[in-house]
Amino acid sequence: MLMALWFAFVWKVEAGEAVFGIAGAAIAASADVGIRRRRRFAKFRPAPRWLLEFWREPGYVVSGTAIIFWVLLRRIILGREPDSLLRSIPFDSGGETARAAARRALALTLTTIPPNFIVIGIDEDKDLMLLHQVQESGVEE
Repeated sequence: MLMALWFAFVWKVEAGEAVFGIAGAAIAASADVGIRRRRRFAKFRPAPRWLLEFWREPGYVVSGTAIIFWVLLRRIILGREPDSLLRSIPFDSGGETARAAARRALALTLTTIPPNFIVIGIDEDKDLMLLHQVQESGVEE
């Protein structure tokens, strides 16, 4: 289906694209069937209220983008290096349940969407999240 949309988008059909597209689709479909048969591929059971946290992201993206552009302008105009830093923040990893896996995945996703933050990883033994920031700013709860 996606191949048909691609061909409609580019408005031409070339044999090479069709052959590689069919092969790629067959590989992807086979992998999908194999993964679905395992049934335990990914444990993910978020609480619906956690998904409501996405409403904050547009504001974080705007403020994070402003910070990134400020750092860029300081670098270009003043020649100052960014004050980037690695920091660890407390984060209860919650164990090995599907609910805990969902919480970690959503925390990682929601924290990494703003451009000033990149989650390096979550240390489940020490209950810490390691972040990289281009410019130091507050970390929202």
